[in-house]
Amino acid sequence: MRLPLWLSLSLLVALPVQAAILRVPADHAGIQAAFDASAEGDTVLVARGTWMGLLESPVHSILFCSHYLFSQDSTDIVESVLDGQYAGTILNVNTLEPGMLTVTGFTFWRGQGQQTGGAGYCDRAGAVNMQADVSATLTDLVFADCRAPRMASILFKGVECSGWSVHGDLVMKNIHCRGCVVDTPQENGSDAILISQEYGRVIVDGFRFDGGGLGMFVMRNQSLALDTLALSNVHVFNCNNSRLYWMGRTRTRNAGKVTNVKLDGCGLTLDFVQVGADTTFGTVHNLELLNTTLSEALLINSGGPKLEIDSLHIHHTRNPTSGITAGIYCRADNGSIMRNLHVDNNVRGDSLIHEISHSPIVMLRRINLLGAHIHDNRVIIAGDPDVGQSSGYYLSVGSMMNIWYGENIRIENALCENNLVEDLDDYQLPASWAPRENWGRELHVTGMDTLRMKNVIIRNSRQPNWCPEWVGDLLSQSRPGCVVFASSHDYSTIENILIEDCDDGGMYAFAHEGPVSNVIVRNVGRQGLYVNSNGSVTNLQISNVDVADDELQPQDADLFNQYALGLGSNPVLENVTISGCDGLRHPIKLDGGAQALFRNSLFWDNNSGPLAFTGSGGTVSWDHCLAQETLPGTGNLVADPRFDSQLGAPFLALESPCIDAGNPEPAYNDPEDPANPGFPLWPSLGNLRNDMGFTGGPHAALRDTTWSALPDWEPTARPGVFSLGAPYPNPFNPAIHIPFLLRRPAHVRLSVHNLLGQEVAVLVNAPLVAGRQDIVLDGAGLASGLYVVTLDVAGQRASRSITLLR
Repeated sequence: MRLPLWLSLSLLVALPVQAAILRVPADHAGIQAAFDASAEGDTVLVARGTWMGLLESPVHSILFCSHYLFSQDSTDIVESVLDGQYAGTILNVNTLEPGMLTVTGFTFWRGQGQQTGGAGYCDRAGAVNMQADVSATLTDLVFADCRAPRMASILFKGVECSGWSVHGDLVMKNIHCRGCVVDTPQENGSDAILISQEYGRVIVDGFRFDGGGLGMFVMRNQSLALDTLALSNVHVFNCNNSRLYWMGRTRTRNAGKVTNVKLDGCGLTLDFVQVGADTTFGTVHNLELLNTTLSEALLINSGGPKLEIDSLHIHHTRNPTSGITAGIYCRADNGSIMRNLHVDNNVRGDSLIHEISHSPIVMLRRINLLGAHIHDNRVIIAGDPDVGQSSGYYLSVGSMMNIWYGENIRIENALCENNLVEDLDDYQLPASWAPRENWGRELHVTGMDTLRMKNVIIRNSRQPNWCPEWVGDLLSQSRPGCVVFASSHDYSTIENILIEDCDDGGMYAFAHEGPVSNVIVRNVGRQGLYVNSNGSVTNLQISNVDVADDELQPQDADLFNQYALGLGSNPVLENVTISGCDGLRHPIKLDGGAQALFRNSLFWDNNSGPLAFTGSGGTVSWDHCLAQETLPGTGNLVADPRFDSQLGAPFLALESPCIDAGNPEPAYNDPEDPANPGFPLWPSLGNLRNDMGFTGGPHAALRDTTWSALPDWEPTARPGVFSLGAPYPNPFNPAIHIPFLLRRPAHVRLSVHNLLGQEVAVLVNAPLVAGRQDIVLDGAGLASGLYVVTLDVAGQRASRSITLLR
């Protein structure tokens, strides 16, 4: 409830410190006169109007306010104007701590900063200037049309003509800035607001800055060893590639916080530095950055504190250079986390700017990435003007995102889609150099000790003019790129990866001793999946890896990673499906004498040469596999695998010879359905014995069911346990056929009821094997009329109506 003005003033008069209210102009004709007459804890209350002159605050605590403090009417802010007339600093703060000057409810207009010497920081701000160890709280203020010849048109807190910091507190809440100008920006500072403080508090909560289309820095906070540091509820807009610089040097735990910040046309630098032993966190929450053309538009550094970043959105930026758009770096392995990263509609590079190598749009170092959507971004690589004399222009490490370094890094729940790389090099011209392939153009992850990559989807990654393969002396130097490159020094866990509909290349997975499971690569060019792991490799689906007619001919392709599945170690691979690949010399390629064992796998409909290329000293063994060619080993088949007519590969039809055809050892059984003991979880079929191919084996249904943030790869047309067909002939006399399909063995109850709900016949009440059934109902003992046939299977029910006519 808002208090009446008379009651608010009465409360102020009744303060226990016996502070006085000095009214302007009722008690004093001017504001400076009221300042000079004030005592500790007094209030200087200013009526609406325009007040000329430059002010010097007292050294003791006072409250300096308009009637807005009591009325909460914003008109009191707009019409209570402190006019500096471009004569100098409007308010010079002299209030020494522990005292505090509190300023509320004014418009600071036409302040004029001034240069006081030739050295750096020899400046006074146009609106508010704070020197030595002063403290101030500024709330509900407008800064309009303030300017400075070099820096700090609005506020300066520091030591004049010195880079040293000062003590005291600075609190700014609900500040609006417009029309402020730094006339001649300098390298040593061209910021509208400059804060250089040591100890105490710096709090900015509610800051709105209209840059007027100018390019000055919005704010620079370079404070040291603070007790509290917070930046929140900030909106910067109408800027021309300005920047906000915020250094988070705090002495206390979890003190560096940045929340709810939107920067439109403005870059951001956050620098979290550990000062005290208890400093552990730098928190960034709800940060949006858009419409800049800056290189490194976002830079977040941590020199020690753990970073916790949640909800970062970078979009519609345009960086014409080769540098990154956003970089987030942690120099210590402390478990820093990035959650909910959204990067979209950004453009990096330019067709006219010739630079040899290009960095990714986003680069993370020692950061765990938990949730990301990277989409509709574009990278442009200019054509090399000296083609044939160099290695061309290229992407050094991916194009969309690069994650480097760390002891134990997690990457989970990431979706990259509809991104484009435009490489403008002319690869058709004669050249004496090997073009550079682009490894991991969507996601390049390397340099950490251990890695866990889980739940990653890459869709529609485009690079129309990809790096070609070359014959001759340069044959082994140039090869296809890939959309995902993942590697660690020691151990990787890679699971639940989907890569589909990409122009060129699939995934390089270097797991070393770690497992690789549930990886799908489909509809990509030239290269599917390369695995280097001595750990378990299970449930891979690779399909429609194609080589176009105008690319390297199959007889020359084995050195160039044209393959569906490449292996560089000695793995045991279980439940692999490779199908529909076209133009490859070999669907499977082994490097460096690799020794591979395929178990419970199927290979079909590949328009290629022999199934595997073993290279020098490599060997492949086959155990319970199905292929188009005869394979040595135990339990292998040559037969049509019969994929489901609706779902297609890798899902098996009920009559597939791959069902229950894998290794009979219980260790390889399909996972059991908890709701139906003895039967496997879909997409496995049949009994529990391993199904050949991707849909079988103990890992077939172990994908993370909590992966709700991203679309799943599982087909929406997932079949049920059964389907009940239309009875025929209908109407009937005296017999009718009732067809139904069981997709797995189950207990079946087929019954007939009349319209009163009375059961008149039970046709089946027993376990049945999977397949098609046709049950006949003899209606000789039934009266003419309408009946309902009901099929119950595994807790599911379906019904059909039938009519008996005599």
